[in-house]
Amino acid sequence: MQFIKTRQVKDPVRVVGENAGIDIYIPENTDEFKKDFLAKNPNFEAPEVLDESDVTPRLLGKSYFYKGQIIIAPHQDAIIPSGIRSKFGPELALIANNKSGIATKKKLVFGASVIDCSYQGEWHLHLINTSDTYQVLKCGEKAIQFIPHLISTEPVEILDLSPEEFYTEKTSRGEGWQGSTGLK
Repeated sequence: MQFIKTRQVKDPVRVVGENAGIDIYIPENTDEFKKDFLAKNPNFEAPEVLDESDVTPRLLGKSYFYKGQIIIAPHQDAIIPSGIRSKFGPELALIANNKSGIATKKKLVFGASVIDCSYQGEWHLHLINTSDTYQVLKCGEKAIQFIPHLISTEPVEILDLSPEEFYTEKTSRGEGWQGSTGLK
């Protein structure tokens, strides 16, 4: 896998070489990043002054970009331009996964999650605030991790068969849904 950076941002990194996840950071707070972030997030406001001591009552459900901080209102989301582009082979896809601390402490989880080998644009990090409180992310902080996955690119084929014709051999699971075998 190869990466380029198109913004001031920390390098994508595996903290430990054998870790599956590649950590991705929020770019540094520049005028260009702020402009691009706000263009992707029309629901965000960018005030010059914000009384941070009284944030929750004053914001009333609005999300803000303020002094290099992404302040996500409860049950709202943010699309963050990452400053990262990638190149890798067709046997892989990069799949977003939660950073454990971000997900458990801040209740921020990923939304859009797949980067295909054919995508040549800037990655965007989609985070959703699942909590009932405001959550703050700072420019330069880890936000999400991507894990390379081996994929199959076999063509999708739709057959005109009944289930009995389609499944010529029965499995132990059969039609048990949600992983159920019917056993307790």
